[in-house]
Amino acid sequence: EQPVAKHEFEALKRLRQASTAPLSADESVQSLEEAARLVREQTVDAISIKVSKNGGIRAAQKIASLAEAGGLACLMNSMLEFGITQAASLQLGCTLPNLLDMGHAYMSTLRLADDVTDFSELTSEGQVRVPSGPGLGIAVDEEKLRRLAGQHRHLGDTAAAAKAVPGSAS
Repeated sequence: EQPVAKHEFEALKRLRQASTAPLSADESVQSLEEAARLVREQTVDAISIKVSKNGGIRAAQKIASLAEAGGLACLMNSMLEFGITQAASLQLGCTLPNLLDMGHAYMSTLRLADDVTDFSELTSEGQVRVPSGPGLGIAVDEEKLRRLAGQHRHLGDTAAAAKAVPGSAS
């Protein structure tokens, strides 16, 4: 996955031609335009989809459809995301006909100190289970969400108050 710098499309293409292993683009495909170039120039074998990196669910879905039309597989990956984004990414991944059958990353919530969802309960031994509940299939801890929102509001109020007082440190 992404063995060269993000804008090194020619190097990706040369590596793909020289390698017997499939090659995936990650940082090289942030936008639909970059995905189109990768597909058009047959630069890689697969595209790494990250809902946050690609601009949301709809943008990620468009990139996946473009990859499918060009005969490329997709790999669902993540950045450091909360369970809500991870659940949305998982639901999207389950709808893709060109999804690779392994290698996806849904472990973001396991690397966080805290999350307002129960998404981590869906992961075990390097695998994620598709939830069966309504909507995204996860539960949100509303008390934890209120507590975190209150902390954020308090921090915001403190910063605003400091800016309002002449001569105060910001």
